Amino acid sequence: MSEKASIMIYNRVTGRLEPEVVLGEGFVRFLYETASGRFLASAIFKRRLFSKMFGLFQDTRVSARKIRKVAADLSIDLSEAEQVPEDFKSFNDFFTRSLKREARPIDPDPSVVVSPCDARLLAFPGVDQGAPFSVKGSEFCLDALLGDAQLASEYAGGTLLIYRLCPADYHRFHFPESGVPGPVKTMNGPLHSVNPIALAGGMRILDSNLRQQTLIEAGNKAGRICMVEIGAMCVGSIVQTFKPGVPIERGDEKGMFRFGGSTVVVLYEPGRVRMDGDILDHSKKSIETFVRLGTSVGSYS
Repeated sequence: MSEKASIMIYNRVTGRLEPEVVLGEGFVRFLYETASGRFLASAIFKRRLFSKMFGLFQDTRVSARKIRKVAADLSIDLSEAEQVPEDFKSFNDFFTRSLKREARPIDPDPSVVVSPCDARLLAFPGVDQGAPFSVKGSEFCLDALLGDAQLASEYAGGTLLIYRLCPADYHRFHFPESGVPGPVKTMNGPLHSVNPIALAGGMRILDSNLRQQTLIEAGNKAGRICMVEIGAMCVGSIVQTFKPGVPIERGDEKGMFRFGGSTVVVLYEPGRVRMDGDILDHSKKSIETFVRLGTSVGSYS
């Protein structure tokens, strides 16, 4: 794979652009970069039945045999997990692993906006409500994402953060702020890949895939935050582990994605947050920044 074809990610730790290791890259490129692949993606692989069946296999004991190989291929630090590899009963058991608390400390500074997950982040300040814009070559619209024009109007001019999770990442997602979460609204849709390779094909994906939306009443500082989890190809399911109406603290677990990469979108009302400069600078160039759960991505205005 040439460097030109690689997905380049900004690593805040090293201060460099680094190529992303894509699990099953050849298959993803076939599906979204060839005519026959795009036909199969639309006819078969985007369907929930395919991802459900794929996910069921990841729940079997046989699937556990590939844990160490995948961890090695993707440079996953197994020492961060609460369990040792031998304790995982299936690949999904490993994929949805919980981490030791000290592995992902939550920034205690109340003025800081924190990441809700390990992911590659794109930030869009001042997002328009109805005007489509491009995310890695795929059309995206706030109205379509939320499926509610009135709700979308509350976030018009606000900040939209797109956190893309890869198979290498910790696949539980957490609340970015303390508050009271409302009920989950599910919006049905297909399950295309959310990888930039797929987005570059121009297909409408992020605002049309299966989505689950939660509103969080987070008080005067953060206002009302909207979180949207987006399903993707080979994601067996989105599992919500929180209880609506029960107060939560920043960093509390919200849920998890079963096998496959996926996406978390967080929306802040206008005037609530200022993004960190390095994230904004790279987002303007359509370059994602690798962030980890609990670390700063911005500050409250």
